[in-house]
Amino acid sequence: MPDATPRGALRQKRKEATRQEILAAAVALFEAQGLQQLTIRSLAAKVKYSPMALYAYFPGKDDLIREVVGVLFTQLGARLAEAAARTSPADQIRAVSDAYLAFAAENPGRYQMLFGAATGPVPAMPGQAAYNVLLQCVEQKLPEGRRTDAKIQRVALALWAGLHGLASLSLAMPDAPFETAGVTQALTGAILRGFLIQSD
Repeated sequence: MPDATPRGALRQKRKEATRQEILAAAVALFEAQGLQQLTIRSLAAKVKYSPMALYAYFPGKDDLIREVVGVLFTQLGARLAEAAARTSPADQIRAVSDAYLAFAAENPGRYQMLFGAATGPVPAMPGQAAYNVLLQCVEQKLPEGRRTDAKIQRVALALWAGLHGLASLSLAMPDAPFETAGVTQALTGAILRGFLIQSD
């Protein structure tokens, strides 16, 4: 049973703060040395804890990686939300698309970890915050008479799939002879036009 006393609440708060510090160190270790070097033992050395002490926070490497992926998805979601907040509804999809691709370009290791490093199911769909931003932008963009929950979901998912494909291509082929901004505009326009001419 959780300790509901003020001392227990303070202890829990300190534990969560330590947990967040460990996760931040895990992200830094991954970026510096790669996924293979991200182990409980290497992380313990970085944060100056014993490996056994870290097991109180993360039972194993797979659990640690899933938590790190959750942190990175939260960062992506915040980046998209910031782009949407400073843009008019008419331009939000383009602004959020640009922010998505910029996040991938500026953080290639983090982006690749989002979609390739998690082992097993990731609890609570950590990408939901980022996906919700796309949902809100699509809802604003679609004409009122064409907004249905199913259509909003389909358009948002198609946008994410297209942006992920473009981001992945850009990271895999940095010298590819295409201009990302132009492709982004064509991609988002084609997806929106395609869904608007479909019957519900």
